[in-house]
Amino acid sequence: MRVEAVELFHVRMPMKEVWRTAFSEESAIESIFARMVIDGQEGWGETAPYRSPQYSSEWCDGAFSLLHDWLTPAIIGREVASGEALAELLAPFKGNQFAKAGLDLAWWDAHARLEGQPLWQLIGGTDNRVEVGADIAVLSDIDALITEIAKAQEAGFKRTKLKFARAGMSAWCAACVKPSLTRWSTSTATAVSRWTICRCFANSTASGWP
Repeated sequence: MRVEAVELFHVRMPMKEVWRTAFSEESAIESIFARMVIDGQEGWGETAPYRSPQYSSEWCDGAFSLLHDWLTPAIIGREVASGEALAELLAPFKGNQFAKAGLDLAWWDAHARLEGQPLWQLIGGTDNRVEVGADIAVLSDIDALITEIAKAQEAGFKRTKLKFARAGMSAWCAACVKPSLTRWSTSTATAVSRWTICRCFANSTASGWP
Protein backbone atom coordinates (compact mmCIF):
# COMPACT_ATOMS: atom_id res chain seq x y z
CA MET A 1 0.00 0.00 0.00
CA ARG A 2 1.93 2.96 -1.32
CA VAL A 3 1.18 6.52 -0.26
CA GLU A 4 1.02 8.34 -3.58
CA ALA A 5 -0.10 11.81 -2.55
CA VAL A 6 -1.27 13.92 0.38
CA GLU A 7 -3.14 17.21 0.12
CA LEU A 8 -3.73 19.49 3.10
CA PHE A 9 -6.55 22.00 3.59
CA HIS A 10 -6.72 24.52 6.44
CA VAL A 11 -10.34 25.59 6.84
CA ARG A 12 -12.18 28.00 9.11
CA MET A 13 -15.86 27.22 9.68
CA PRO A 14 -18.03 30.01 11.19
CA MET A 15 -20.17 28.98 14.17
CA LYS A 16 -23.82 29.87 14.62
CA GLU A 17 -23.00 31.54 17.94
CA VAL A 18 -19.92 32.40 19.98
CA TRP A 19 -18.47 29.45 21.88
CA ARG A 20 -17.03 30.46 25.25
CA THR A 21 -14.65 28.34 27.35
CA ALA A 22 -12.49 29.00 30.40
CA PHE A 23 -9.78 30.64 28.30
CA SER A 24 -11.31 32.11 25.13
CA GLU A 25 -14.29 32.98 22.99
CA GLU A 26 -14.47 31.49 19.51
CA SER A 27 -16.66 32.47 16.57
CA ALA A 28 -15.27 29.80 14.23
CA ILE A 29 -13.75 26.33 14.33
CA GLU A 30 -10.43 25.80 12.56
CA SER A 31 -9.62 22.36 11.18
CA ILE A 32 -7.08 20.69 8.92
CA PHE A 33 -8.33 18.18 6.36
CA ALA A 34 -5.91 15.68 4.86
CA ARG A 35 -6.60 13.89 1.57
CA MET A 36 -4.37 10.85 1.16
CA VAL A 37 -4.15 8.69 -1.95
CA ILE A 38 -3.08 5.06 -1.48
CA ASP A 39 -2.90 2.72 -4.49
CA GLY A 40 -5.22 5.05 -6.39
CA GLN A 41 -7.80 5.24 -3.57
CA GLU A 42 -8.35 8.46 -1.68
CA GLY A 43 -9.08 8.73 2.03
CA TRP A 44 -9.86 11.73 4.19
CA GLY A 45 -8.81 12.66 7.71
CA GLU A 46 -9.46 15.66 9.91
CA THR A 47 -7.71 17.16 12.91
CA ALA A 48 -8.75 20.23 14.90
CA PRO A 49 -6.19 21.05 17.62
CA TYR A 50 -7.65 24.55 18.29
CA ARG A 51 -6.80 28.01 17.02
CA SER A 52 -4.26 28.75 19.75
CA PRO A 53 -2.01 26.57 21.97
CA GLN A 54 -4.29 26.95 24.99
CA TYR A 55 -6.31 23.73 24.92
CA SER A 56 -3.08 21.78 24.41
CA SER A 57 0.47 22.48 23.25
CA GLU A 58 -0.65 22.16 19.62
CA TRP A 59 -2.54 24.70 17.51
CA CYS A 60 -3.97 24.70 14.01
CA ASP A 61 -1.40 26.88 12.21
CA GLY A 62 1.44 24.98 13.87
CA ALA A 63 -0.08 21.59 13.04
CA PHE A 64 -0.53 22.61 9.40
CA SER A 65 3.12 23.70 9.15
CA LEU A 66 4.31 20.47 10.74
CA LEU A 67 2.16 18.36 8.42
CA HIS A 68 3.28 20.31 5.36
CA ASP A 69 7.00 20.58 6.14
CA TRP A 70 7.77 17.34 7.98
CA LEU A 71 5.09 14.67 8.41
CA THR A 72 3.74 14.50 4.87
CA PRO A 73 7.19 14.39 3.19
CA ALA A 74 8.10 11.52 5.54
CA ILE A 75 5.39 9.25 4.12
CA ILE A 76 5.04 10.24 0.45
CA GLY A 77 6.17 7.37 -1.75
CA ARG A 78 6.47 4.96 1.18
CA GLU A 79 4.83 1.57 1.54
CA VAL A 80 2.47 1.68 4.53
CA ALA A 81 0.86 -1.67 5.19
CA SER A 82 -0.77 -0.88 8.53
CA GLY A 83 -1.63 1.82 11.02
CA GLU A 84 1.33 0.66 13.09
CA ALA A 85 3.65 1.10 10.12
CA LEU A 86 2.40 4.65 9.65
CA ALA A 87 3.01 5.40 13.33
CA GLU A 88 6.58 4.08 13.01
CA LEU A 89 7.28 6.41 10.08
CA LEU A 90 6.03 9.36 12.11
CA ALA A 91 7.70 8.30 15.38
CA PRO A 92 10.94 10.31 14.83
CA PHE A 93 8.84 13.47 15.14
CA LYS A 94 8.14 13.82 18.85
CA GLY A 95 4.67 14.50 20.24
CA ASN A 96 2.24 16.39 18.01
CA GLN A 97 -0.50 13.78 18.28
CA PHE A 98 -3.15 16.07 16.80
CA ALA A 99 -1.15 16.56 13.61
CA LYS A 100 -0.34 12.86 13.30
CA ALA A 101 -4.00 11.95 13.85
CA GLY A 102 -4.99 13.73 10.63
CA LEU A 103 -2.78 11.42 8.59
CA ASP A 104 -3.76 8.36 10.62
CA LEU A 105 -7.45 8.95 9.96
CA ALA A 106 -6.85 9.53 6.26
CA TRP A 107 -4.86 6.27 5.99
CA TRP A 108 -7.57 4.25 7.73
CA ASP A 109 -10.29 5.78 5.55
CA ALA A 110 -8.40 4.88 2.36
CA HIS A 111 -7.61 1.41 3.71
CA ALA A 112 -11.27 0.74 4.52
CA ARG A 113 -12.33 1.85 1.04
CA LEU A 114 -9.73 -0.42 -0.57
CA GLU A 115 -11.06 -3.30 1.51
CA GLY A 116 -14.65 -2.49 0.59
CA GLN A 117 -15.72 -2.26 4.23
CA PRO A 118 -17.01 0.54 6.42
CA LEU A 119 -14.29 1.67 8.83
CA TRP A 120 -16.28 0.83 11.96
CA GLN A 121 -16.54 -2.75 10.79
CA LEU A 122 -12.92 -3.01 9.67
CA ILE A 123 -11.62 -2.08 13.14
CA GLY A 124 -13.89 -4.59 14.88
CA GLY A 125 -16.92 -2.48 15.75
CA THR A 126 -20.31 -4.10 16.33
CA ASP A 127 -22.57 -1.11 15.66
CA ASN A 128 -22.46 1.71 13.13
CA ARG A 129 -23.87 4.19 15.64
CA VAL A 130 -22.11 5.93 18.53
CA GLU A 131 -24.04 7.65 21.29
CA VAL A 132 -23.01 11.29 21.60
CA GLY A 133 -23.62 13.88 24.30
CA ALA A 134 -24.39 17.58 24.57
CA ASP A 135 -21.49 19.98 25.14
CA ILE A 136 -22.60 23.25 26.75
CA ALA A 137 -20.36 26.31 26.63
CA VAL A 138 -19.76 28.84 29.41
CA LEU A 139 -22.96 30.89 29.73
CA SER A 140 -23.78 34.24 31.28
CA ASP A 141 -25.76 32.96 34.28
CA ILE A 142 -27.05 29.86 36.04
CA ASP A 143 -30.58 30.18 34.64
CA ALA A 144 -29.27 30.11 31.09
CA LEU A 145 -27.16 27.04 31.92
CA ILE A 146 -30.10 25.18 33.45
CA THR A 147 -32.21 26.04 30.40
CA GLU A 148 -29.60 24.58 28.06
CA ILE A 149 -29.33 21.43 30.19
CA ALA A 150 -33.11 20.99 29.96
CA LYS A 151 -33.00 21.40 26.18
CA ALA A 152 -30.28 18.77 25.91
CA GLN A 153 -32.24 16.29 28.03
CA GLU A 154 -35.45 16.93 26.11
CA ALA A 155 -33.53 16.24 22.89
CA GLY A 156 -32.62 12.82 24.27
CA PHE A 157 -28.96 13.33 25.16
CA LYS A 158 -27.95 11.03 28.03
CA ARG A 159 -24.59 12.70 28.59
CA THR A 160 -23.98 16.39 29.25
CA LYS A 161 -20.63 18.19 29.45
CA LEU A 162 -20.59 21.52 31.29
CA LYS A 163 -17.91 24.18 31.05
CA PHE A 164 -17.01 26.65 33.82
CA ALA A 165 -15.02 29.84 33.34
CA ARG A 166 -13.53 30.47 36.77
CA ALA A 167 -12.29 27.77 39.10
CA GLY A 168 -13.54 29.68 42.14
CA MET A 169 -17.12 29.61 40.87
CA SER A 170 -17.09 25.98 39.71
CA ALA A 171 -18.29 24.28 42.90
CA TRP A 172 -21.15 26.77 43.33
CA CYS A 173 -22.23 26.39 39.69
CA ALA A 174 -22.09 22.59 39.86
CA ALA A 175 -24.17 22.53 43.04
CA CYS A 176 -26.79 24.81 41.43
CA VAL A 177 -27.25 22.72 38.31
CA LYS A 178 -27.15 19.29 39.97
CA PRO A 179 -30.91 19.21 40.79
CA SER A 180 -31.75 19.80 37.12
CA LEU A 181 -29.93 16.65 36.00
CA THR A 182 -32.09 13.57 35.62
CA ARG A 183 -31.16 10.24 37.16
CA TRP A 184 -30.55 8.62 33.79
CA SER A 185 -28.12 11.28 32.59
CA THR A 186 -24.35 11.32 32.93
CA SER A 187 -22.66 14.69 33.36
CA THR A 188 -19.08 15.92 33.42
CA ALA A 189 -17.68 19.33 34.29
CA THR A 190 -14.54 20.95 32.94
CA ALA A 191 -12.61 24.18 33.32
CA VAL A 192 -10.29 23.21 30.44
CA SER A 193 -7.01 22.73 32.32
CA ARG A 194 -7.81 25.46 34.85
CA TRP A 195 -8.08 22.91 37.68
CA THR A 196 -5.33 21.06 39.50
CA ILE A 197 -5.99 17.57 40.85
CA CYS A 198 -6.53 19.05 44.30
CA ARG A 199 -9.00 21.59 42.91
CA CYS A 200 -10.94 18.80 41.17
CA PHE A 201 -11.40 16.93 44.47
CA ALA A 202 -12.29 20.15 46.30
CA ASN A 203 -14.92 21.14 43.72
CA SER A 204 -16.39 17.64 43.71
CA THR A 205 -16.73 17.62 47.50
CA ALA A 206 -18.09 21.16 47.72
CA SER A 207 -20.68 20.64 44.98
CA GLY A 208 -21.91 17.28 46.25
CA TRP A 209 -21.07 15.51 42.98
CA PRO A 210 -19.65 11.96 43.29
